[in-house]
Amino acid sequence: MLMEIDRSQYIKREKVLIVDDNLSCSSIAASALIAEGCFVDVVDNSRDAIDCLHKKTYDLLVLDWNMPGYNGGQVLKILESAKLNNPFILPFVLYTGVDPQKIDLPYTLNFKMIDFWCKNEKNKWIKRVNGVINIVRKSA
Repeated sequence: MLMEIDRSQYIKREKVLIVDDNLSCSSIAASALIAEGCFVDVVDNSRDAIDCLHKKTYDLLVLDWNMPGYNGGQVLKILESAKLNNPFILPFVLYTGVDPQKIDLPYTLNFKMIDFWCKNEKNKWIKRVNGVINIVRKSA
């Protein structure tokens, strides 16, 4: 299910896809990114994410690691094999409630991971949203 966020009042060009099966978490992330002037699309599963990445080009991917269907690592592998939004170039933020020690972080570093947001540490990651967007703007 693709949920389009109203973006008519924003003029900046950063397009962000948030992939998270937890609607309350994706809403928090979307609000923070919209406040930075981003255009935001939100999907609640990995299959819809892959479909969106087939149809649109994004400047940033905010990717949950633990989802039904494909997990975040599998999404990256699919993007790599399909050459969609070149995952070696497309910056992404790993956004998860999973313990970082249970994630294959060395694998994610093969791609352009620019930050790690722990869902249950909102007060920490929300302060870094502006820095993430600045990295995306500089790399464009």
